[in-house]
Amino acid sequence: MGGYMFDKIINLYEKYKGIILYGIFGILTTVINFVLYFLFVNLFSVNYLISNCIAWIGAVIFAFYTNKIYVFESKNNELGNVFKEFILFTGSRAFTFFIETLLLFLGVELLKLNNGIVKIAIAVIVVILNYVFTKFVFKNNIQDIKIVGKKTEKRIWYKNYYLIYTIIFIIACFIIYLPFIFEGKSFFYNYDGVSQHYNSLVYFGKYIRSIIKNLLLNHQLIIPMWDLSVGFGQDILTSLNYYSIGDVLDILFVLTPIKFSSYMYVFLILFRMFLSGICFSLYCFKMKQSKYSTLVGTLCYVFCGYVIFSSIRHPFFIKSNVIFTINFNLELKIF
Repeated sequence: MGGYMFDKIINLYEKYKGIILYGIFGILTTVINFVLYFLFVNLFSVNYLISNCIAWIGAVIFAFYTNKIYVFESKNNELGNVFKEFILFTGSRAFTFFIETLLLFLGVELLKLNNGIVKIAIAVIVVILNYVFTKFVFKNNIQDIKIVGKKTEKRIWYKNYYLIYTIIFIIACFIIYLPFIFEGKSFFYNYDGVSQHYNSLVYFGKYIRSIIKNLLLNHQLIIPMWDLSVGFGQDILTSLNYYSIGDVLDILFVLTPIKFSSYMYVFLILFRMFLSGICFSLYCFKMKQSKYSTLVGTLCYVFCGYVIFSSIRHPFFIKSNVIFTINFNLELKIF
């Protein structure tokens, strides 16, 4: 009977070996994360967000090693493939780290909850997300080992290209704009950012909503053409034509309540940067550029000095980065 039960346990272990080992090392990874976090917060009196960064780095290094060697037993030890594994794995963890930090900030700063309780609650969410992403990352890499032929390998790389770009984009944004979080600053420039760009978007949302509301409730199509509250009196369509009309993304402000407009403002800044990279990548692929040069060129294009400066000071100016590459893509189709 004892032998039968032992064999049963062994069979169950072999069947669910990956999940069991992932759970064990996941717990150990979480322990390392917690130990480093509480060590730096309580012993060294380091800011809780910085402590969270340090804890995350230590946990990710441990998780990558254990998942590669013991959980998925990856035998792919070529430098290029290991680097690809590391980028995908670290990138997926960076995404969940971003989610963790954001939730931690909201819980501690906005909701005024205990940072330890918030950390524990968020850990559950992060573990689930990490399992899903890690399974996807290593599944693709295991398949890559078995694939023979450059054509198939190329297809998989392009399939994963936009995932890699998205992950690197999130990491880069987090690093570049991290000082804003630490200093409690927003993306609003004191002068044109607030007085022009933001106010015009909020006004545009209210303007379109008023037209729709009047049409639905009063069954009248009334389009206001002049507003005395704009400067000393201004033509509405002429003013909005400079700021909002013509950009389909600004339609999102019609669906955004005023109290959430500031979040939409920041989101559209980052989303336009992300979208410009997608369009630039498409253009490079159509011009038969290599995958690595496309990725490097895209990152240089998205995070050039002009974009980083304009994204805060004059966010409307980064629309040109998207339109510029869209025009090139359209020209290739037409000519």
